[in-house]
Amino acid sequence: MSSAPISDSATTPSAIEEAVAGVAVLPAPDVHAPERVEARVAGQPTTLSWLADGPHSGKGVTVGIEYDGSRLVVVALKRTGRQSSLQGFITADFEQAPTVAQISQLLRDFVPARGTHVQLAVTSSRAVMRRFSLPALAKAQRLAAATWQGQKVVPFQLREEEALYGFSFLPGPNKSWQVTLVALPRADASPVLEAIEAIGWTLQSISISGTCILDTVGEAPPDTSRIRAVVLWSLRRGAFVAYEGDQLQFHYDLGPLPDLPLKTAATDEDKSQMASDWLQEMGRAIGDALEFYLGAYPQSPAQRLELMGVPEAVAPLVTQWQERFGLSVVVVDPVQRFTRHVPERIRAWIAAYPSLLTAAVLAAAGRATVDLTPPALAVT
Repeated sequence: MSSAPISDSATTPSAIEEAVAGVAVLPAPDVHAPERVEARVAGQPTTLSWLADGPHSGKGVTVGIEYDGSRLVVVALKRTGRQSSLQGFITADFEQAPTVAQISQLLRDFVPARGTHVQLAVTSSRAVMRRFSLPALAKAQRLAAATWQGQKVVPFQLREEEALYGFSFLPGPNKSWQVTLVALPRADASPVLEAIEAIGWTLQSISISGTCILDTVGEAPPDTSRIRAVVLWSLRRGAFVAYEGDQLQFHYDLGPLPDLPLKTAATDEDKSQMASDWLQEMGRAIGDALEFYLGAYPQSPAQRLELMGVPEAVAPLVTQWQERFGLSVVVVDPVQRFTRHVPERIRAWIAAYPSLLTAAVLAAAGRATVDLTPPALAVT
């Protein structure tokens, strides 16, 4: 494993290399755990978790990245024919918002080859999703019309230099168009976008976290209607997303919450109380999203809410939500929903390390529900 991304560290590169010596691509997550170290990336204090067998050639490697402004999750899969294997992953928690140089250094050391394909998901509290209709228009006219209409309902400028945004169009009655707009300020993703461009990787898609996962959930239970809602939780924040058929109906960012504070010097009693407080905060965020969603769609709400990635201790809250909102709420193992997209060996890693879910599914499935990639960065 290369030591470049952990330069300027109080922990020497040689010590870190010794700590992770022998960690390689593994068939099951219980053989070796990823090494967690406090280090510096281009001068910034950073908590890193590594599992990799060294830098990769980039040939046949697809990378999925999830970025939320201070945390970066990177998963590398290698495809050989129809088979995929886990090459490694990084999670990096920066004390401050990372710079382009810091992200570039981390990514370049992980997969140094130019041309590596990457799928990106961004978590942002400023992301918006809006739905509206357009009259009958020629295909060549509808993008300009959708941008003009969308600007009325988005609180920032829909210009490529200021925003990441994309549309989906479905035929409506009388030759009209039903439009879904997804957008976020470009500044919320700029450091990772510029880093990807700087190291010569090939950006294939940009999604809002949560929506990219829902697009791969093709195995909906038979007792659900066309409208389904899912909460996907990933350690300190989540997304509440509703779909009507295969089209986004609603998106609500949940979080961020602090990391679950169990690894502290506190007493067991204090840890239990902190975990209880954390769970209540998560429950409050999901309850608020449910209330907002049902208020926005009182005539056609989802009848079932699926919770993915939440701790088992959430069970008492499930009963509360069912009684309060009158809908079926179930806890679902997210790994079981991705059998068509993620190889079995990789699903085992996701089950052990849930924070890898979004990045791993992006790397394996390689698509976005609504792609926000600017034309200047799109693959031609």
